[in-house]
Amino acid sequence: MGEQIRTPRTSDRSIGYEDVARFINSCDDEIILRYIINLAQSRLKQLREERARPWNEAAVQSFWIESPDSARTLIRYIVEHGGVAFLSDIKRDLGWDGKKTGAVVGGLNNRARRNRFRDVIRVEWTRRNGEWDARYSLDQDFLRAIRAVLGS
Repeated sequence: MGEQIRTPRTSDRSIGYEDVARFINSCDDEIILRYIINLAQSRLKQLREERARPWNEAAVQSFWIESPDSARTLIRYIVEHGGVAFLSDIKRDLGWDGKKTGAVVGGLNNRARRNRFRDVIRVEWTRRNGEWDARYSLDQDFLRAIRAVLGS
């Protein structure tokens, strides 16, 4: 017998893993399948954020020491800009392209997740000067701790 899945709103009813798998495998509607993927990804992100540890100065110190030069450069740049920086500014000031910035951010966040910490940098797309631009912001606990580590 497979594991039972309890639905939050109807705790008296549950469906089995096999039922979910059978539904997904029999579904021919791309829209529904994409909705299921988005729902699962959203829930996984929520769980990861709920269970992630907040940053403290000792953890940030260790994280900083182990970070490659490119990661340190980006973190320092964002700290110098009050904890928030835009991709267009990073491109202009650091001479990086979007791929390099994305790879550095991804590497930082993946390492933080592996250690059960919150993401170091959050990314939001926003309109700025009439154009879409990525807004990078440091986690607030990380920002407080890195300022202490950097002495700024």
